[in-house]
Amino acid sequence: MSKIKSSIKKQKTEKSQRSTLHKLIIRGLSLCIVGALGLGYFIYSSIFKSNIKTPNQKIFDLYIPSNASFSQVKDSLFKYDIIINHSSFEWVANKKNYPNLIKGGRYTILDGMSNNQIVDLLRSGKQNPIQITFNNIQNLDELFASIGKQIEANPNDLRSLLANDDFLDSLGIEKNQEYLLFLPDTYFSNWNTSARQFIYRMKKESNKFWNTKRKEKSEQLKLAPFEVQTLASIVQKESNISTERPLIASVYLNRLKLGMPLGADPTIIFAHQMSEDTIRRILSDLD
Repeated sequence: MSKIKSSIKKQKTEKSQRSTLHKLIIRGLSLCIVGALGLGYFIYSSIFKSNIKTPNQKIFDLYIPSNASFSQVKDSLFKYDIIINHSSFEWVANKKNYPNLIKGGRYTILDGMSNNQIVDLLRSGKQNPIQITFNNIQNLDELFASIGKQIEANPNDLRSLLANDDFLDSLGIEKNQEYLLFLPDTYFSNWNTSARQFIYRMKKESNKFWNTKRKEKSEQLKLAPFEVQTLASIVQKESNISTERPLIASVYLNRLKLGMPLGADPTIIFAHQMSEDTIRRILSDLD
């Protein structure tokens, strides 16, 4: 009888242990599922959930200098409180190896972008081009200063390149004719354009401008392309009224045909500006 009772008790104990083990397994699986769901949500939200809040919900232009580090990129983003959750952005950026794939430039950031979208944008190097405009420039230093405010190219680098005889020779440009590379206009370019890239671009635009048709017109006037550009700049300085310029140009062309001096005020003003004198208007002949 005692053996039967002992057997029944043993069975109950084993059943209780199995029940407890079963409960532990179910609880463990539940915790694993909850943890997996939580991790899944964290990963999903870190990658795809909106994490960008731009000022006044407007587009924001982010400028990343060439050779910038990941710390510099983060500083630029965090400085303006554009990134809502810093840690999730860094996590996605590191997972996508962005710290080793940084590309300088000007990027347009939109309100509501996810970490995935902004990291993909910055990794791609797909910039929003800017307009480079220059008109009524007095001299190269003024031009370089203007360009330096519009793109990443350093004015000193521009100046050094155009002072290099070998570099000018490679462009087919003679000394003291450097300014002829720069045709006043509006150009589209990436913000992180270097000084060398900018000059090459201007050379390309100059070659494009001086097509066969324009060269033939220049030959008919018995003027070299650089002489036409020089004369055009004088005419432009003579009058701000575009309708007056053809008449002024014809006067100067007639004087050139007759072998007369141009007698152009802008040439005198330019000469005095080069000597750091300032003249705005010529009221009498200057010796």
